[in-house]
Amino acid sequence: MTSITSPSILIVDFGSQYSQIITRSLREMGYRSALLSPAKAQQWLEDYTPKAIILSGGNKSVNNQNAPQIPQGVFDAGVPILGICYGMQALAKHFGGQVSNQSPGFGTEQISLVSLSPLFDGLSDTQDVWASHGDTVSKLPKGWKKIATDKTGALAAMQGPEEKFFGVQFHPEVTQSTKGQQILENFLFICDCKQDWDAFNMKTTLIQQIAEQVGPHEKVGLGASGGVDSTVLAALCREALGPDRVFGICLDANNLRHGERDLISKHLHAAGISLQFVDISQEVLTVLAGITDPEDKRKAFQPVYKKALVDAMQSLGDGFIVAQGTLATDLIESGKTGGEVIKTHHNTGLDFGDTQQIEPLSGLFKYEVRELARSLNLPDSVTNRSPFPGPGLLIRILGEVTCDKLNLLREVDRVAMPILEKTGENVAQFVVGLGPQTVGIKGDARDYTHAALIRGVITTDFMTAKGVYFEQTIVEELKSALTQIPGINRVWIDPTDKPSATTEWQ
Repeated sequence: MTSITSPSILIVDFGSQYSQIITRSLREMGYRSALLSPAKAQQWLEDYTPKAIILSGGNKSVNNQNAPQIPQGVFDAGVPILGICYGMQALAKHFGGQVSNQSPGFGTEQISLVSLSPLFDGLSDTQDVWASHGDTVSKLPKGWKKIATDKTGALAAMQGPEEKFFGVQFHPEVTQSTKGQQILENFLFICDCKQDWDAFNMKTTLIQQIAEQVGPHEKVGLGASGGVDSTVLAALCREALGPDRVFGICLDANNLRHGERDLISKHLHAAGISLQFVDISQEVLTVLAGITDPEDKRKAFQPVYKKALVDAMQSLGDGFIVAQGTLATDLIESGKTGGEVIKTHHNTGLDFGDTQQIEPLSGLFKYEVRELARSLNLPDSVTNRSPFPGPGLLIRILGEVTCDKLNLLREVDRVAMPILEKTGENVAQFVVGLGPQTVGIKGDARDYTHAALIRGVITTDFMTAKGVYFEQTIVEELKSALTQIPGINRVWIDPTDKPSATTEWQ
C-alpha cells in the first residue's frame, strides 16, 4: 500500500453520528487525522505521538456503568485536548467535575462567551451552534473555568488549567455551527499543527490505492447505480486498471425511476467502462412480500443484492473482485463505525466469502466525491446528481412493496421532479415517496388511495440537513399535478431537519 506518514491529529471516537464529520472538517482545513475507537486509540498512542487530540461526542451517558472511558494514553501524550459533547463530559468527570441530565439541547442554539479563551479568538460574543445532547456538565473540575454558556445559563464551553484542555458542549464540526470551523482552527493553532492534506492529490492517491489492492490478473465487478459514488469509482478503477478489467453491473429490481436505465448507461459510458443490466425484480418482490418495517425491507434486500452481484460476476469469468462505492455516511448510519444503527445500507457489512471486496471511497463524504467527479471530467449530470438510495423506490414506499405501488410511485416521481427542480440548485436532494392510503374525494365520490410524499433537504455532508420549505407556487403546482394521477389524493410535504429526521423516510 501507499506509504503515508502518521497524522498529527488523533480523534477518539466515542460513537457519535458526527465523528467522521470532524475528519471531514479537518480535511477541508488541510489536516489529516486518525479516527479510532478508545481501545485502538490506546494502541496507536503506544507508537505515535500526535500534536492534538479531539474527543468526539457519543450516544452514551458518562454516568452509565459501562460508559466508554478516555484512554490513559490520551493524557500521557501531553498534548492539548478538545472534548466535544460527550468528550467534554468525559473530560469533566475524569478531572473531578460532575455531569447531570439537566439542560438537554437539540438543534440550533445560541451561546454567549463569558471569559477570554484562545479557543474563541476572533469570534463575536454570541454564536449560533448545533447541539445534540442529553447530559450537561453541572459542576466544573477544580481549576477549570467557564468560557461560554447557553441561553439558560448552562455550561456550553470550558477550559482547563494552562490553556491545554478545552471542552465544548455543542458540535463545532457540523455546518449549523456557523463559526465551528474557526473554533477548530483555533484549537489546531494552539496545538501548532501543520497542514498535511491536499485535496488535489486525492484522485492520484485513490488510483494508486486501487492499483495496489487489485492483483495484476484480477478484474473488477462494480455495483453500478449511475449515481455519483459508483460512477466516480468506475472512472477511478478505469484509470487504475484500464477499461478491459472493469465491468459495471446494474441490478434492476423494478426499483428505478422513469428514464433511469438510460441515464445509468450514459454515466457508465462517460466513466469509460462496460455495463450489464441484471433483472432481479421477481426475486426482490418475493422476499419483500408482507414486509412493512423499513429495516426489515433493507435486510431482506441485502442478500438478494449480494447474490445477484456475485452471480453476475461469475457469469463474466474467473478472477473477479467486488468494488462498491460505499461512503463514510453509509458506514456511519449502518453502525459500522462504532455508533448506533440508523438504517442498514445494502452495500455495507457484506461478506462475499472468498471474493475480495474493495471500498476505496469509504473514508469520503458526498461533497468530496463530487469534487472527484469534477477532477475526472465526468458530466455535470454525474457531479450534480441528487442521491438515490441503492434499494431505490423500494424504500420510498411506506408499507408493503408491490408491483402496482412501484409503478404508481414511478409516475409520481416523474411528474414531481420537474416541478421540484424549479426550486434552485441549493437543494441537495429531493425525496419523492408513496404514503399510506387515505380517504379523499374525486369526482364527488369517495376515493381511498395514496398520499404522495415530498421532501427536500439542504446539506453538504448528509449527516445533518435542513428541511426545505417550498415556495407556495411550487406547493400549489405539486398539489395540482400530483392529485391528477389516478391513485393519489393527497400531497404531504415534510420540512423536518436531520436530526430528528433522516433524509429518507425509511
